[in-house]
Amino acid sequence: MDEKKDVEFTQQAVPLSQRKGFLEICVVWIGYVFVVTGMQVGGTMGISTDFATLLQALAVGSVILLILGSFMGLIALKTGLTFGKLCRYAFGSLGSHIISLMIVVTLIGWFSVDAYMIGQASHALFSFLPIIPIAILAGIAMTTTALFGMSWMSKLSDIAVPLVLIFGILSIVLSVKSTGGMDALFAIQPKNPASFNTLVSLAIGSFVCGAVSFTPDVLRFAKNKKQTLIIMFIAMMLANPF
Repeated sequence: MDEKKDVEFTQQAVPLSQRKGFLEICVVWIGYVFVVTGMQVGGTMGISTDFATLLQALAVGSVILLILGSFMGLIALKTGLTFGKLCRYAFGSLGSHIISLMIVVTLIGWFSVDAYMIGQASHALFSFLPIIPIAILAGIAMTTTALFGMSWMSKLSDIAVPLVLIFGILSIVLSVKSTGGMDALFAIQPKNPASFNTLVSLAIGSFVCGAVSFTPDVLRFAKNKKQTLIIMFIAMMLANPF
């Protein structure tokens, strides 16, 4: 690839002069975390245990994701390389292709479910919107922004992340109100509670692929260790549990 046209530095380290500011990277990374499938996992955990145990499981899972993501973020900061390039250095050409294939197969499933759930949620809110066409449009939109890299993802996240925060807070307030307040929320007991280990596994599994493989592609644009670690803390300990 022509180095001059490789504005996303997919084949080389991101030069220090092209590193991004804190807010731009943070918003993009939170945009990665705010996915419909993650919310679905949260809903599954929520009906499988009491609220206090849910918070404990989320805390344990988030700490593990934070540790994994921080290591990957610091490696990306130092090298400036994508996850694919890091795999090539670690596992060789053949090994990196095997890992890439595993991720592709896994994320095709994630992507399709995510796109369908966007269509499903849109139809639930506005019944005149058909599920499949909306899912296809959502898939095209996600793919297009990813193709154009950080600049487009940043612009999309600037719009999407605040909207998710607003509607997320609204849904929390309405949900707590519908249960009769915080005391009533903590008093709810599920009929068939899941084990704590299962809950922690769900908390980790909901974003472990992202914490490991997505992190370098975004955090390689960071300027320093402090920026990297703060962004990872916000994403894994605040945005992901939210």
